[in-house]
Amino acid sequence: PMLHGPLMLHESASGSTECERDPLLVDLLLNRYPMEAGDVLLIASNSGRNPVPVELAMRAAGLGAKVIGLTNRRHSEAFPSRHGSGKKLGECVDVLMDNCGVVGDACVDVAGADYSIGSASTVTGSFLIQMMVCHAIETAMHQGWNAEVFSSSNGGNEGLNESLLQRYGPLVRHL
Repeated sequence: PMLHGPLMLHESASGSTECERDPLLVDLLLNRYPMEAGDVLLIASNSGRNPVPVELAMRAAGLGAKVIGLTNRRHSEAFPSRHGSGKKLGECVDVLMDNCGVVGDACVDVAGADYSIGSASTVTGSFLIQMMVCHAIETAMHQGWNAEVFSSSNGGNEGLNESLLQRYGPLVRHL
C-alpha cells in the first residue's frame, strides 16, 4: 500500500483533494514505493479524472508493472480529465474494475434536500478488492501454486506470519 498521509482523508479531506491534483506527487510516491516490471499496482479513484491516479498508472505501466484501476465508470464519463494528457484512469490500466456507483458517489436522496448522502464507493470498492484477491488465490492454488497469505495475528499462524514478515518486510513498507 502507498500510504501517503496527505492523500488520505483522515488528515484533511480538502487537503487530500488538492494533493490528488498535483502530478508532481507521483515522483515522491515512486521514490518512496519503488516498483519494477512484474509488480501489480491497484489504483482506486472514484472519478478517475485527477492527475495523481492517472499519472501513477501511466508511470507504473512504463516501469512494466501491471496496473489495475478501480473507478466509477459512470462518474468518470460525466466529467473531463484533469490530467495534462486528457486521459482518465480507465484509459491507462490493464484491468478496470467498475464500482457501479452513481455520479457523485452519494446514492441516497434526502427528501426535501437538493443533495444526496451515503457514499457507496468505499464499501463496493473494498468488496471488489476482497473478491479479486480471493479469486486470484483460488486460481493460483488450482494451478498448483501455494499462495502465501498473511493471516490474522490472533488466529494461531504467528509462525507463518513471522516468516512472511522476514521475507516481505523489506519490500512492503507498511507490513
